[in-house]
Amino acid sequence: MKILVYGGSASGKSIFAEEKAVSLFGKSSSEKKSLVYLATMDRNSGGDSAERIMRHRKMRQGKGFSTVESSVSDGDAFLSDLLEKLSETIENSAYSSVLVEDVGNLVARVVFSDFANAKIHSGDSFFSDKIFSFAEKASSICSDIVFVSNDIFLEKIVLADIGMLCYFKTLSSINKRLSSISDEVFRVVAGIPIELKKVEN
Repeated sequence: MKILVYGGSASGKSIFAEEKAVSLFGKSSSEKKSLVYLATMDRNSGGDSAERIMRHRKMRQGKGFSTVESSVSDGDAFLSDLLEKLSETIENSAYSSVLVEDVGNLVARVVFSDFANAKIHSGDSFFSDKIFSFAEKASSICSDIVFVSNDIFLEKIVLADIGMLCYFKTLSSINKRLSSISDEVFRVVAGIPIELKKVEN
């Protein structure tokens, strides 16, 4: 199952998505199973990144998550490294539930690591294709996956340069593409999840 959960900053989307991933994990009767937190934030990105990382670690503490992350700076290598580490983490599991936290940071690390191409490809699917390919590959190797993403149209983003414009367009495209392949889509507002899509099996 593929699930997309999106919302604005501090909307409660992370808590809801985590609950979804843990619930799916708990429903599996397999003895060999994995609950994975695929962390996409760059701990060296500055701002409040260190504080946010600690807050999310505290949220998932004691719930059985294995954390997969990458310190690779190049965008393409970063995606490959994440995928390889995820594969290694779940390779011996008959069942795996993976939480991707979050898509916004994933996009940022790919787009802003390649600023030259961000200028050239700000209006096309150059970056979107790469990231969506990663999402499809990650989905194909795990049993269930929950993507957490940002409702960028609620954020006060200053489009000060072409790189930021490229980030904005890429994340918007990825949200639409993930929504199209997801079995369930939720938008979280003020801690309340609103179901937008559910594919009946």
